[in-house]
Amino acid sequence: MEDLEDTLLSLVKDSLRKSTNDEDDFIRLMISSAKTAVIHAVGNDEDFYNRTDVVDVFKIAVLELAVNNYMQRASSSDVNLFDNRYGYDQMLLDLKATWAWVHAEG
Repeated sequence: MEDLEDTLLSLVKDSLRKSTNDEDDFIRLMISSAKTAVIHAVGNDEDFYNRTDVVDVFKIAVLELAVNNYMQRASSSDVNLFDNRYGYDQMLLDLKATWAWVHAEG
């Protein structure tokens, strides 16, 4: 999954319009947290997330959650600046449906 980690870092940085590496460790933490959240919401099977019909949906779900968590990181704010729950929720529903289909077959 090393290649996936680099791809996700690049996607998140592009989405955040970050061109420097000064926050890479923090962004990697956000990505790791987002991946864990998606996997816990859907299921723990690394091969599942590498499937060609799943990998892009997984990337988008992680991207949306990581970017949202990055943008909402200020603990002093009680207002969501960026509401992405509909895109993220749709990605989770899609992943869960595919998970159920794949695991019902096998």
